[in-house]
Amino acid sequence: MNETIDWDGIKVSNTPCLLYACQFSKKHQDLILAGGSGANEVKLFDKSNNNKPFCAIYNLPREIDTVDFSYDDSMFAVSGADGYVRVFSLSEVQ
Repeated sequence: MNETIDWDGIKVSNTPCLLYACQFSKKHQDLILAGGSGANEVKLFDKSNNNKPFCAIYNLPREIDTVDFSYDDSMFAVSGADGYVRVFSLSEVQ
């Protein structure tokens, strides 16, 4: 089954983002984490809400080459050409 996901659901830049990395969440596979170059940004998408983006990390100094979730989906990490690994906590808002 093919699906198209609208990257610009959260528009933070007029520069296109060329995707280099994407990962489904591990525990329930209901989240998608993706990042790339050009706009040098990362976005989180909610599969249970029609693949709508709900988080954007932008203005990163270099492209994002890899993304991953922790085993229990409580954290995610992104890394790229600037040599830094950025780790974020992810919690559900009630």
